[in-house]
Amino acid sequence: MSRMVYQYVRQFGQKLVHRRGADTIKESDGLKIHLSATELVFLGVGRNLGAGLYIVLGAVAKYIAGPAIVICFLVAGLSSLLSRLCYVEFDARVPRSSSAYVCSYVMMGQLWAFVVGWNIILLFLIAIACTARAWRYAFDSLIGDRISQKLEETVPLHAPYFLATDADFFALGLVLLLAGESAVRYKM
Repeated sequence: MSRMVYQYVRQFGQKLVHRRGADTIKESDGLKIHLSATELVFLGVGRNLGAGLYIVLGAVAKYIAGPAIVICFLVAGLSSLLSRLCYVEFDARVPRSSSAYVCSYVMMGQLWAFVVGWNIILLFLIAIACTARAWRYAFDSLIGDRISQKLEETVPLHAPYFLATDADFFALGLVLLLAGESAVRYKM
């Protein structure tokens, strides 16, 4: 019985770290080069909400970093440079144009490709949530903070101080509106 369990665990471990060479990857292996309509909708929502990043940068510069924003940009630029150097190394080893998922799949195996893929998905979800919230703050400040006051009155959350004080239905509505707009645009 313990020998069977050992063999099962060993086979499972080998499947997790299984790697494939770049020359053996073909389109027929399930790695698609084109985007579906749903993927285009999600990219459209992310790009539309990405404009809110400029609002966040201004708020960080004004309220948090102050004059040290120059140092923040230098650190961000250095990390971007190091990240790009990693991608250049990956691209040199994987001969065709590829993403972080494909590079990690070829170089490190299925387990790490799975982790990288979900990290990319979480990155987009968090970015969309943050920029939608920033858009709400910008719109709310234009109309005299009426949205935040109304939400605090009607739907108060009893949460710790580091979490949101109200449910942000405006940001949710913005994301759904832009998802619907992208779906109409791409005729989903």
